[in-house]
Amino acid sequence: MPPCAFSIRQLLDEKALTNDNFRDQLAAADIIVANKADRATAESQAALDTWWQNFGGGRQRVQATQGKIDGALLDLPRLNLTELPASAEHNHSHPIKQGLAALSLPEHQRWRRNLNCGQGHQACGWIFDADTVFDTIGILEWARLAPVDRVKGIMRTPDGLVRINRQGSDFFIETQNVAPPDSRIE
Repeated sequence: MPPCAFSIRQLLDEKALTNDNFRDQLAAADIIVANKADRATAESQAALDTWWQNFGGGRQRVQATQGKIDGALLDLPRLNLTELPASAEHNHSHPIKQGLAALSLPEHQRWRRNLNCGQGHQACGWIFDADTVFDTIGILEWARLAPVDRVKGIMRTPDGLVRINRQGSDFFIETQNVAPPDSRIE
């Protein structure tokens, strides 16, 4: 797992800091990408510096805005082989699905909703088939106004796709004139 990107401000959020997934992704990464550097405060930058002194090790640290990093970082070999502790929150088993089957819709199903919760977080995600096309303005307004902390997704639109990433009031969108195989939003 070469890079792990996170918002610097998350280091000020106790809920994020105690989340096993957040902690483990940072622990397993070879490269730490401190994202949203343009929105960092003196307090969040100090939290990053303190975290780095305690947990940075010999890894590479990159500060980024809107996730823009040198693409060559993605091609670096994995060097961090840290053994991650088991989580009490995930002390159960799931049926094993292989490859894309774990992420795809069963045949003839138009959409699927999945719920997940753990460690004080709740998530609700949808997958829609290739025939479902969303109104660009409508989906952007929904994502902007939804009463949730985070929205992320890739949605089919009449012109191709819209990629949405909203965390709090930070809202990033990108459009492309190529359609994805399906739509996914969480």
